[in-house]
Amino acid sequence: MHSNTVRYIRNLFRSTGAVPLHAPRFVGNEKNYLGSCIESMEVSSEGEYVERFEGMVNEYCGSRYAVAFNSTESAMRVALVLAGTGPDCEVLTQPLAHAMTANTVDSFGAEPIFIDVERKTMGMDPDRLREFLAYNAELREGGCFNRHTGRRITACVPVHTLGFPCRIDDIRTVCDEYGIMLIEDASEAFGSAYKGTMAGRFGRCGIYGFEGHKIATCGDGGVLVCDDEALAEQARSVGTIPYLSDAQGAEQGRFSSRMSNLNAAVGCAQMEHIRTIVTKQRDLTRRYREFFAEYEEDEELQLFRMKKQNEPNCWLNALLFEAPEDRDAFLEATNAEGVAARALWPLISDLPRFSECAGTDADNARWLQERIATLPSGVR
Repeated sequence: MHSNTVRYIRNLFRSTGAVPLHAPRFVGNEKNYLGSCIESMEVSSEGEYVERFEGMVNEYCGSRYAVAFNSTESAMRVALVLAGTGPDCEVLTQPLAHAMTANTVDSFGAEPIFIDVERKTMGMDPDRLREFLAYNAELREGGCFNRHTGRRITACVPVHTLGFPCRIDDIRTVCDEYGIMLIEDASEAFGSAYKGTMAGRFGRCGIYGFEGHKIATCGDGGVLVCDDEALAEQARSVGTIPYLSDAQGAEQGRFSSRMSNLNAAVGCAQMEHIRTIVTKQRDLTRRYREFFAEYEEDEELQLFRMKKQNEPNCWLNALLFEAPEDRDAFLEATNAEGVAARALWPLISDLPRFSECAGTDADNARWLQERIATLPSGVR
């Protein structure tokens, strides 16, 4: 099966050499728009493409306000500021994810709390979230507090892992009951939908990522979306250091993190083709599904499926193996041939810095992390 898979992937991507996990594709106005930036000298965060890019994100996702930042981490940091996160606070998130969120929480002097995921979605389990809060949380004047630690729980950050939507509506219901701000990490899910609504649109705010390996790229960048005008203006303020002749108005907590016009120019060119890109990604998933169908019973593996109520953007396709040793053998064989299949990230709750953090067990997250291999899924 391994050699057949390598041949099939090479044929899909028309490559006789190395096949990366997810490479960007520039087939539109990227060079034209970058040239326009250089000619106009508008290369910082003040430029026409920043506003245009934010408008294109709004139009595509159905949000009212979008604020573009220089990275996903910056967008997440601003969102946590809006939630009131600081020292002696706690933020709920999940162990199966990139460490960016936990590291950002840690940078505030706050503590991440890890809630296990569901096997069927790879995203936070709303039932485990409810159980954790029922035992640990209490509502007081000033918000939701952990009755055992005394720290305020400021936010909940579930992740749409690999672009597969989690049960975000149920998570929102739990957060609303406890007055916890829901920050939706849709950094991998730009173009995904859940029950007909775009991922990133269920929380008080949502975060999209536009790094070089994402489904659409600005080179680097992140966007915060919301429907609250005051919240959007606060996000712009937090992410902008005012240029004044004196220190007046340079408020504590602000940091320069807005997206540059250069990055936004690339993003605008990408957004002009976003619907085609997502269609092509879903077609790639269909092709993978057809190929692996003949192996699923004998090889005890399956392509991670789209659920009926989900419309993932198919950013990364994932194979789920029954046994960890089979997954490891697959990764070794494909990478030896230059085909960049990858394991998921190590569990954040296993990292030394976060190993003592509270939360639920991580049984499902660990089960998935040991069995999933992601496949080359770049835009063709």
